[in-house]
Amino acid sequence: MKRITLTAALAALAIVPVGPVAAATAAGPTASSAATKKPAKKKATKKKATKKVTNFTVCRRGCPFSSIQKAVDAAPAGATVKIKPGTYTEGVDVKDTKDNLKIIGLGTKPEEVVLEGKGAKRPDGNPAQNGIFVDGADNVEMRNMTAQNFPANGFFVRNCDGYVMDRLIAGFNRAYGLYAFNCIGGRMTYSRATATATPPSTSGRPRSRRSPSRR
Repeated sequence: MKRITLTAALAALAIVPVGPVAAATAAGPTASSAATKKPAKKKATKKKATKKVTNFTVCRRGCPFSSIQKAVDAAPAGATVKIKPGTYTEGVDVKDTKDNLKIIGLGTKPEEVVLEGKGAKRPDGNPAQNGIFVDGADNVEMRNMTAQNFPANGFFVRNCDGYVMDRLIAGFNRAYGLYAFNCIGGRMTYSRATATATPPSTSGRPRSRRSPSRR
């Protein structure tokens, strides 16, 4: 009987918390375990609105563009690319998505804005064949510039409905100075070609043409 009583007392002693543990148990869960931190909210990042380019002026320094080709590529159909006086060693390709584009030299005379063919490259890195080559774009205007020393043509347009070549000089190009092929309408005014293999020309039937394939 005494053994049973002692065992019961020891069992009761084992399950009763003693000291600080008892106080903590009586007080319930600790403050650190009770307080749950909320995850920090991520701040929404606002996307900066890209400014629409409307100035396609070209010059050697201080303008939005230092290359005529880059300005033409950036300009939408109907825009005006203005070129300040200087010599630009490059050939310019105008794609068929650039209808009504205007490429204007800002000098007081055509000799002040020069496209130089010696060492000029096309956008793909190959040697440039033409000063300005308009391929399939309608009503592109080129005014008040000089293109010289190109292996083919100074100013060349093809497969188009209308074009303007005004106050242009083409010098020492190996094929034509000013050349329009397979175009309806268009005009060349106050322009000249010097020391070229062939004079300014409109090739084909200017008032009727087969629709070109555009790719």
